[in-house]
Amino acid sequence: MTSDGPDKPQAKPVQSDLATRVVSAVVLLALVFAVLFAGGWVFTQFLCVLSILAMHEWLTMTAKPQIPALTRFMISLLPAVFLSAFWDRGAETDNMLIFIAFALMVVAFVIRFTKAENWARNTLWCFGGLLYVTAPVLALYELRGAGVAGLQTVLIVFIIVWAADTAAYFAGRKIGGPKLAPSISPGKTWSGALGGLAGALIFGFGYLNLVSADISSIGLWAAVILAIAISSQFGDLFESAVKRHVGVKDSGNLIPGHGGVLDRIDGLVFAAVFAALIQWSKMACSIEDSGTIAFGLLCPIS
Repeated sequence: MTSDGPDKPQAKPVQSDLATRVVSAVVLLALVFAVLFAGGWVFTQFLCVLSILAMHEWLTMTAKPQIPALTRFMISLLPAVFLSAFWDRGAETDNMLIFIAFALMVVAFVIRFTKAENWARNTLWCFGGLLYVTAPVLALYELRGAGVAGLQTVLIVFIIVWAADTAAYFAGRKIGGPKLAPSISPGKTWSGALGGLAGALIFGFGYLNLVSADISSIGLWAAVILAIAISSQFGDLFESAVKRHVGVKDSGNLIPGHGGVLDRIDGLVFAAVFAALIQWSKMACSIEDSGTIAFGLLCPIS
């Protein structure tokens, strides 16, 4: 996710940086919308690839000294293997046993190929990364589900996160002011955070209105949108704290203008998990009436 403002003076002109970010964002949006609308096998495979890239970035950032390439590659596959275990519902038990065996093998590799004084640290970072990457991937998989309701559920989560991120970026640059968490991410401001929440509300309700969702419980919907937006901001701060701890500016350089995959999905990590928890907690329901869908995230409580 973006920072509200630069953490340090930038060498490149702001316009050039912004143009690169916009082009990359357009390409990413086209790809994401394509796989979202396709759903099913296509969306699942997209999540698998995303999880492999994200896990590889996590390991590259956190492992000190670096884990050997073969071991890093094997660990990077684990979230995708775990997702596959959920995807193939007919063989869950067998797949879970395979996953557990694979995970134990990875731990053995980490212990074997890492310097003795750092094996415990690297193993903890590995398992922390597995949780950090696997949880949102499974959440998005469950939220997407099948049919239009699943598509619209994931879309509104994405729109809330993207709107909060974009609005925070521009509000923080335009208004500035007191820092939100200077010890974690000096570029983020309170004006950016509040602007992000406002953007999430505007675009969230705009999308709900566009698809004719039932928003009679407007206060409840506002609370859900704000909660998802706030969780995305916490996700942004969490990754910033991790990067500051390990001494890197970006998680990677795969996406021009945005850094790595983790830099682009940091807000979505927490937001997707939070949205899935809402749905799984039985606070959620789906209603279809004359083609109008009340999203799976929430329906009016009578």
